[in-house]
Amino acid sequence: GLLDFLKAAGKGLVTNL
Repeated sequence: GLLDFLKAAGKGLVTNL
């Protein structure tokens, strides 16, 4: 779902930072 996508994107951003 959309929430899952946002969670995955958030994890990606945190990892990149």
